Amino acid sequence: MQFSQFSTVGRAGELLVCFDFAIRGYSAVINSFPGAKADVLVDLESAGFLRLQVKATSGPTETTSESRPTTKPAKRRATTEVFGYAQKAQRKYRFSIESRGGRGLAKYAGHVDLFAFVALDIKLILYLPAGKLVSAASRKVAFGCATFPERARPSLDSYLASLSQ
Repeated sequence: MQFSQFSTVGRAGELLVCFDFAIRGYSAVINSFPGAKADVLVDLESAGFLRLQVKATSGPTETTSESRPTTKPAKRRATTEVFGYAQKAQRKYRFSIESRGGRGLAKYAGHVDLFAFVALDIKLILYLPAGKLVSAASRKVAFGCATFPERARPSLDSYLASLSQ
């Protein structure tokens, strides 16, 4: 059987999430039920099961964003000139949340408790509660390379602490 790069990256992200919970003393399993919205299920003992949707990327991508019209290049950031607009080069971790119905994150409402955004190149996971994300109609989520590590490190601990209150 041959796997695509996307399924390999996705599976690696799920395994890293399971490992992250296992070293904290929780039992986590990959959900292989067809059509399930949750990729990983975690037994939190007294708090029940935690349902996670895992989104993984192999590393950041270089993108450009259009800024105001200019005739001079910016001094602090690398830019290129395209049709009179400065294009700012940015490196971001991008996570795709595709849906057939075009509902983006809304398709996970009521089915997922937590999103795990996995950056495989630096082996960090950013956990965000689904309630903060499912109202967005977005199909893509992106985090800057500089902010991803500082946001990722405390995210699971703060979420688990909120469950015990």
